[in-house]
Amino acid sequence: MDPLLRVAAGRLSLREMTMMEIIPWIIQRASEPSTWAGFTGLAVVFGLSQAEWAAVSNAVAAVAAALAMFVRERKPD
Repeated sequence: MDPLLRVAAGRLSLREMTMMEIIPWIIQRASEPSTWAGFTGLAVVFGLSQAEWAAVSNAVAAVAAALAMFVRERKPD
């Protein structure tokens, strides 16, 4: 079961989660088109211009790339 779902269900404290559980979850969510659609919707609501949205998306991409350098790849089963 997804670690953050266990937190939401009350079966796991956020303090018990490790970065090795959180970072892959964030990366998985960031790769979903619905996540970017949500970010875009929030950007429209908060009135970001196209140039500002481009800057935000570039910053998110840079952070994701930096995190990807430190996340271990899973070994094949």
